[in-house]
Amino acid sequence: MGDPSGLDLQIIIASGLRDIHRAVLGFATALASAVSDVKVIVFLTMEGAVWADENEGNTVQVEGFETISKYISLLQEANIQIEACSSCIKNFCPAMKKEDGKMREGIILSGLSTAAIRTSEVRTVVF
Repeated sequence: MGDPSGLDLQIIIASGLRDIHRAVLGFATALASAVSDVKVIVFLTMEGAVWADENEGNTVQVEGFETISKYISLLQEANIQIEACSSCIKNFCPAMKKEDGKMREGIILSGLSTAAIRTSEVRTVVF
């Protein structure tokens, strides 16, 4: 691909608790890509920012698939970068609304413009 970062695929996850099947499919696709030697990055935005909360996605919600927490752990173990839209985190991530809330370690805050600019060079799929 022509992207100077070496990325082949950007997966944007905008689905949250109300569309858990799409969110799980996004994370599962990211992991399948990673283990297939595709250089992938995950970007959480809109309702998908909820997955940055360490207390969300910890139980199996889609039969036959891992929990979102497990997918995030496996992606991070594979050195796949997970970014989250900073303004969406403020609006959709429950951790930011609680005094004792905590974001998952390793998720990088980024601007939506970063993901948008990448779409001109990197194949992008939105879930």
